[in-house]
Amino acid sequence: MKDITERLNDYRECSRHIWNTYFRFLEEGDSLFWSVEEELFNQMVLSQISEPPVRLRPTWRNKEPIPYLRIVPTSHCGSPVMINRVGDGGYWDDPVNMVNPEEVDLRFLEFFDFAAPQDYRDWKHYRARIQRFTTQKHLEGRDLLIDASYVNVFYTGE
Repeated sequence: MKDITERLNDYRECSRHIWNTYFRFLEEGDSLFWSVEEELFNQMVLSQISEPPVRLRPTWRNKEPIPYLRIVPTSHCGSPVMINRVGDGGYWDDPVNMVNPEEVDLRFLEFFDFAAPQDYRDWKHYRARIQRFTTQKHLEGRDLLIDASYVNVFYTGE
């Protein structure tokens, strides 16, 4: 596996700067921004690891993770997370709120922020899909949010 955390952090910084500086004030800013964000991701991240472009925002409910981008929590004592409810991605309040890198396999979905449509965005969290959770099997397949400062991102080449 290849550590590409810095590459994702560069993309995150570029994306949030462009949103906060140029798009957040536009009436159609959200819809215009998604195509810019997608192109940034494809060029700044995927082309650098020789992967083909992807669609970042098909629809929220049927979004699939990018299987070769693995999100790995950095703390072996547990990293704080928010896990969504079954069938309702709008609530991130599952009682399980810590994960260890040895017990989970997380795959990248997107950067996430709780901002309202025209607020500043920080893309503070990674939104990831739980592929494997050895101590909490019932949470496999659900999405979680984890602060970007608590993870490394690896290209698995799968």
